[in-house]
Amino acid sequence: RVFSLLNKGVEFEELVQDPAVLEIMERVLDYNFMLSSTHANIAGPGGASMYLHADQTFCRAPWPDYALVANSMWMLDDFTPENGATRIIPGSHLHNRQPDYLAGEGNLLAEPVCAPAGTVMIFDGRLWHQTGENTTESEHRRGILNYYCRAYIRQQQNFFAGLAPQVLERATPTMRRLLGWENYLSLGMMDGLP
Repeated sequence: RVFSLLNKGVEFEELVQDPAVLEIMERVLDYNFMLSSTHANIAGPGGASMYLHADQTFCRAPWPDYALVANSMWMLDDFTPENGATRIIPGSHLHNRQPDYLAGEGNLLAEPVCAPAGTVMIFDGRLWHQTGENTTESEHRRGILNYYCRAYIRQQQNFFAGLAPQVLERATPTMRRLLGWENYLSLGMMDGLP
């Protein structure tokens, strides 16, 4: 994993503001949603699969019948079953809970999401998924995960404390909103002011 990508290049700032992705995220997470975190996930040769999970671990089950968080996975390499493509359990977001880790629930049913480099996969934060096993001898499977949340959910990354000052200085109005510098109804005020 490579964390805090916003501090590592303007191309990552552009990626979290992709208009097509933001349009879908607004449908999934409602208006004024925010960026929760951005990082790279790299599956190297011989890498083991990640445990099957959903991204709403912070919320006790049963979960609401809607997503609190959602991800966009930008595929920098072709995603194949052999190089560790993200694996999902289709329809598992409807369970509104985490899989049972101890029972290995769902592991055998996980299907790889295969697509060419340049593809973006957007998925509901309730969907059970995992990084697949990389069984190749020399291929890396690289992806960038931009993780978004509803406006009233605490962000995974603390952008107020960890963001490089120059990123905020050049931030567009959209970026400032995504980072949490805009109020959501009565949340985020300072001294009672919006």
